[in-house]
Amino acid sequence: MNYAARKKMGLSLLIGLWQVVHFANAQPAPKPSVFSFTEYQDYGKYYERITYVGKRKDHYIVDTFSKDSVLYRTDNYKVINQGTVIGLFSVRHGPAKVLYGDGRLYLTCDYNMNELNGPFIVYHIDGSVKRRQLYRSGKLKKSACYDLAGNEQVCDAFYQRVTFKGNLNDLKAYFEKNLLIILPENEVTDMSISLTVNEIGQVTDTKVITDRSTLRLVSAIQKVVQDMPPVRENETNWKPARMDGIPIPETWVMHAYRDRTYLRIVFP
Repeated sequence: MNYAARKKMGLSLLIGLWQVVHFANAQPAPKPSVFSFTEYQDYGKYYERITYVGKRKDHYIVDTFSKDSVLYRTDNYKVINQGTVIGLFSVRHGPAKVLYGDGRLYLTCDYNMNELNGPFIVYHIDGSVKRRQLYRSGKLKKSACYDLAGNEQVCDAFYQRVTFKGNLNDLKAYFEKNLLIILPENEVTDMSISLTVNEIGQVTDTKVITDRSTLRLVSAIQKVVQDMPPVRENETNWKPARMDGIPIPETWVMHAYRDRTYLRIVFP
């Protein structure tokens, strides 16, 4: 895997690092060990080395590697026990870091119970500081950004979500008009429509989750998305998500609820 591909993979997985609220599934019970226990999980394009620490195994470290075994991310988690109803779940807790493809440091930050807390620092490839921010309980308090020469510059948001280029009221009106035609009449229907938008703003996939899913209904909804008129001629309707200034693929999810003649649509 070349340098550019490694950096792109690291940036795309930063979305998970950036999310403030992230509930992971309870991890499998570790085998008895006095100090630590390690297991591996393979996800095809990458794999994780999970190390449980301490006698109670309520803290674990996740090292994420590319398929060719290059480390590009380390995260710390804490296991929380909420009793018999909710059970075990995990939160980000402690330091986290992301590396460039050659092993040099790209990003460091710290979480306290799933919220960014403390310094959030991004580095240029030469090791100089690119972005320095300070968080307190998930809220940004200070921010400064620098170019390679060390000159201070305007700080754009580190993560920018995918956005519709046109007027959201027009988009809502379009979906209301066309979904009312294809959704079953005199029935209650609750569904979510997930659009995958690639790095150049094209919708590459549409997934539909509904309590009354049929192939015909899903195909009809996908066609509604496909037939959306362009906001501007010869342009895509979507501005792709960006991470540290680099476009990345991301999903955009809307929810629709129909109760007979009433249709409610909620955008993210």
